[in-house]
Amino acid sequence: MPTLSTRVVRRLLEHLPADGEDLTREVQDLRITLVGSLGRRPASSARRKTRAKRETKREATRRIRAAVANRAGLECECGCGRWFRGVGGEAQLDHFEGKARNESAESCWLIRADCHEWKTRNSPSASHWLKLFVRHCDRHGYAEQARRTRDRLAFVEARELLTKP
Repeated sequence: MPTLSTRVVRRLLEHLPADGEDLTREVQDLRITLVGSLGRRPASSARRKTRAKRETKREATRRIRAAVANRAGLECECGCGRWFRGVGGEAQLDHFEGKARNESAESCWLIRADCHEWKTRNSPSASHWLKLFVRHCDRHGYAEQARRTRDRLAFVEARELLTKP
């Protein structure tokens, strides 16, 4: 049976005889099918594609997380020198450029939860965290990522100079 909108199904049900009346087998089957279709939405191809795309992204993030964890070992990659243990020591994957822009092992680092919170708040400053990430990229040989981050750093530093009172 083709997929029908809820409005169309309700209209069809209005024109069918009520349950208590004498119904033919075909009308009874149609009524059961129509009433059953009101409670559930059929999976559209768009939703299936969205689910598949989401699962593909999750799998990519799992692979990236494993590669970054292997690279980091047990130490925070921001350069603070602290280990992943104790209060605030939970390891968190930080997508430095954001997940939507460029998700790769080169654009991510594993940092402590407290460092991640400070980075998110730009504390002490955005330029501070950009410099740390440039140093991280240089340490691991990610030249292209380091170049992009240096460009962003130049912009942020210029903006900071312009907005100083």
